Amino acid sequence: MRIVPVAERLGFTIAIEPELVLFIETAAEYHEFKKTFFPKEAKIRMNCDMGYLFCVGEDPAQILRTMPGEVAHVHLEDIGSNRVHQHRTPGKGAIDFRAIFAALDEIGYAGWVTVELYPYETTAAGVTRQAFEYLTPLLNEA
Repeated sequence: MRIVPVAERLGFTIAIEPELVLFIETAAEYHEFKKTFFPKEAKIRMNCDMGYLFCVGEDPAQILRTMPGEVAHVHLEDIGSNRVHQHRTPGKGAIDFRAIFAALDEIGYAGWVTVELYPYETTAAGVTRQAFEYLTPLLNEA
């Protein structure tokens, strides 16, 4: 609670990311946390990691549609159909990026969307190229 006035003064948004095996794992848990502790705080929003949301059984595109005012930032990575948290290059798993981009367009999201490539430190340039080549046509469709 002490950082909220600092964030307001500096013009920052505090982005809370639901993540597996942590205090807040799902979008619903994020929403309950915010509603309980910060019900009127616009500077606290959600960092929407599409892979984590998928891993916990949520539909990432539907979360975006149902919580548009809570989206502070979007992370993309692909996840296998088994929903095990192992990052894959976009296009190499089961996440429906077309639906995610359509949802972002529907809610008028104009913020950052980043691709998480941290398991690919040694092949980052090639994986970045693959992600760009796979995601760009889908983004253009939306």
